[in-house]
Amino acid sequence: MRGILISLYIIWNGVVLILLPGNAWAKTLAEVLAVTYRTNPALQSARADLREKDELLAQAISGYWPQISVTALEGRQDARISGGSGVSNTINTGLAGQNSNLSSQETQFTNETLTDRQVELTAVLNVYAGGRDEANVNYSRSVIAAGLAQLQSSEQTVLSAATRAYTDIVYYTLLLELASQSVEDLLKLKEMTDSLFSKQLTTITSAAQVDSNLASARIDYDASMGNLQAAKTRYIAVVGEAAPELTDWPKLPDAPDSLEQSLNHVVTDNLDIRFAKNMLEASKYSLRVNEAALLPVIDLYNSLAWYWDKTRYTNPGDFSENDSERLWSFGVQFTMPIYQGGENYSKVRQSKQAVISRQFDLNNTRNQAEQQVRASWIGLNTARRQLQYALNQIKYATTAYQGLQAEFKSGSVTMNDVLTGQTELIDAQASKYQAIYDEINSLLDLLVALGRFQALSLKLPVDYYDPEKHLKEVRYKRFGLD
Repeated sequence: MRGILISLYIIWNGVVLILLPGNAWAKTLAEVLAVTYRTNPALQSARADLREKDELLAQAISGYWPQISVTALEGRQDARISGGSGVSNTINTGLAGQNSNLSSQETQFTNETLTDRQVELTAVLNVYAGGRDEANVNYSRSVIAAGLAQLQSSEQTVLSAATRAYTDIVYYTLLLELASQSVEDLLKLKEMTDSLFSKQLTTITSAAQVDSNLASARIDYDASMGNLQAAKTRYIAVVGEAAPELTDWPKLPDAPDSLEQSLNHVVTDNLDIRFAKNMLEASKYSLRVNEAALLPVIDLYNSLAWYWDKTRYTNPGDFSENDSERLWSFGVQFTMPIYQGGENYSKVRQSKQAVISRQFDLNNTRNQAEQQVRASWIGLNTARRQLQYALNQIKYATTAYQGLQAEFKSGSVTMNDVLTGQTELIDAQASKYQAIYDEINSLLDLLVALGRFQALSLKLPVDYYDPEKHLKEVRYKRFGLD
């Protein structure tokens, strides 16, 4: 009766697992990664971040173009004009209804409310700014190149996370099947032990040992089920869709032939190193921008202004009012910064320290990348050796377990020996799955370190995102908000 209940328990858990949200038809790794590439929000955010950096180039190039502005003014002025003494008589000021009695012995005053109306069109073209514009352009290109490396790194991070989630589902599915098989084997042993015990052909100790191992196997089964459910949750978080039924290990690209080859490739292909290099270049150009602020600036200017109802005073009794007036001015303006409270010098010193910091960042990134390649290579070879050991262990443990079962029936070994053989076989099979799991993850770490886990290098069936397209669209775009 107990064996029937345990069998029903396993069947029920299997049904629950099948009905869990996220089950679907099996998919290949390429199909899963294609979905991830198209829909993952972290990847979409990284692409938008690069498009944001693209605008830095357009802003830097704008320094070579003239700056044109229009100023319009409409206002009122309250003017009180005072002047020297004059002859004593009455002078018409020229304004309707307003006269001033001016005495030869008194100071002359005039109070007027004036209209101030003007429009001015100004164009300024920078001719020389100490190399600031060129440095700004190079700075923006370096930042964009660093942003591209960041985008590619984010792509690898997302696709590798999807691959790990895929691998986790396969791994824990196989462990769940192994735990289920262990429970079924123990149920058979229990049935045999109970039968022998009822005939007084074995002891209660043997029956209790079987029950104990069966309880332990049920614990392992529940743990495997929980791990599988957690793996499917991680899969949904990365891929963004229901987790499929997966039982086949993913196939990844091959690793380089040797550790030396891997170390040679990591220097040029590692995306973190590429990012650090471009940030170092950007810091150098930023230093050049700040140094340019210490140099003179030469501008060509051209201004056209229109004035209406403009009044000019020479003294309180002598002024003129024009209906309109136009002024055109042009020339060269030379500006030399002398002293700004030390701010410019501080920025230069700050930029020099930033260059030093970026250089150390690059050195540290190189060391970390090489360490990752070495660790991944060691892990990969270790996992492959362990896989061979596990396969041999499975072969010998299977033979031993079958022999122990036969010898138990003949009475030459105890139930404890049979249970030990069964446990060793289960452990050998679990070691095999663990070795394959470790091999895949070590290979994945190595491919990521070498920059070889992007959609293009994996040849995924997707429309590849082209970062150059947006850059070409905006770098010379002088008008428009979209």
